[in-house]
Amino acid sequence: MIDVHTHILPFFDDGSDDLQESFRMIEREITLGIKDIIITCHALRLDLKKYSQQELKDAFAVFQKQVKEKYDVRLYLGQEIAYSEKLIPLLKKKELLTINESEFLLLELPFDEAVPDMEELAFSCRVLGYKVIIAHAERYSYYEFKNLANLKELGLFLQINSNSVTGRGGKDTQKLVLKLLKNGLVDLVGSDVHAFRKNDLDEAFQIVDKKFGHGIANDIFQNNAARMFGITNNQ
Repeated sequence: MIDVHTHILPFFDDGSDDLQESFRMIEREITLGIKDIIITCHALRLDLKKYSQQELKDAFAVFQKQVKEKYDVRLYLGQEIAYSEKLIPLLKKKELLTINESEFLLLELPFDEAVPDMEELAFSCRVLGYKVIIAHAERYSYYEFKNLANLKELGLFLQINSNSVTGRGGKDTQKLVLKLLKNGLVDLVGSDVHAFRKNDLDEAFQIVDKKFGHGIANDIFQNNAARMFGITNNQ
């Protein structure tokens, strides 16, 4: 499996307060059989500290070296970018990171209200050469199944969280996720792991495998991510 959505980088995000905590999170990933981990630090979140792209890259390089000395895992860098009016201007200036330098960016939508014109946003990103993945698409209370299906029609990609598959995110959310899976609308599953949130990617895989088949499970937990993000050495 490839974990496409994590908050493991220490000191830099809301996921881990120190290096040892990050190491424990890495060890949990290894226990689950995960050897490819995408670090997706929050960006443009008003409640978290600001940082430059270079500061993030430098911190990631240091952490990557520390991890490589201890563990047989591969780390890749990206961001979970919060929607903002600054989004398109910053993308034009290339001041935000895609996942593993691919054309795909991970976008977190507001939790309180819908973005006014998703069609315009999708078009603007596409013109700039970006493809948009909606982070934990099932968590936005204003989106029902039909709304998420419409996002797919706009050419957007949907990532869901593993704890929504297992039911830890709530039964209503689990019901929505299973309907998305049944209709083939899910592109990626990630743990969205923080130190305070259990990584249950393995349990989610088993549920999808049992309900929808091994092919679908392999695609949304591994193959799609490998293809989309240029990860060629995963097993």
